[in-house]
Amino acid sequence: MARARWAYWGYFVMILIDRRSRGYRKGKSLALVVALVASIHLSPTALASPGESSKMAVASWAYNATAGVNYSNSYWWHRNPSYAQFGNDCANFLSQTLKSAGAPFLGAPTGSGSHNIPSQWWSNTSSWTNTWSVSENLRASIQGRGWHLFYSKYGAGAPNLIPGIGSARGLFVFYNWTGGSTASHSSYQVVANGIDQSPSPDWSGTLINQHTTDRWHAIWHLGPYNSQYATTRIWVYSL
Repeated sequence: MARARWAYWGYFVMILIDRRSRGYRKGKSLALVVALVASIHLSPTALASPGESSKMAVASWAYNATAGVNYSNSYWWHRNPSYAQFGNDCANFLSQTLKSAGAPFLGAPTGSGSHNIPSQWWSNTSSWTNTWSVSENLRASIQGRGWHLFYSKYGAGAPNLIPGIGSARGLFVFYNWTGGSTASHSSYQVVANGIDQSPSPDWSGTLINQHTTDRWHAIWHLGPYNSQYATTRIWVYSL
């Protein structure tokens, strides 16, 4: 980067010298120098360190909730062979959905097995970060990406329709079965207001997909499936 920047400087200085020799006024040459300095020193690309570049890349990606929902609906019942697979697969599935929705990797896959690198987020068939595969680590990672807490609830009585959801899709839902402060399960919201036909009778409201116990279009708070519903804490995040 530094060599390229000095090369540009040398190139433009040569132009200025040539133009001065052809009778250009001093004021015009000075104005061109000022414009050149501004274009170099106000450019984010020119100034950014590697860390800053990564942050800028994360801040600039566009979240495509429709793509995320389509991916979730396609893979809710089976596994994508492009990624590692886990017995407790909920966060892995949620991370895959986020990737399909446009999120770039933070860092690059390396080595094998799990890697506890909080500032990174990536996976392939044999290597992954804990921020990819563990629900609480993933929750911390998306907060760092700019997601905010949309709704939270502790204990029984969560409404079937997430308050204020409107027609939104693509929210991230995290759970702790015993009311603790760290997430132990996660799911992806795919329908703002629909019908979960799995339990009897049907449940109407906001619906999610999830892995581990694979579910498609299940009521978001998991009330009819969760024996610990009365002590479950839930966090819902949106971008």
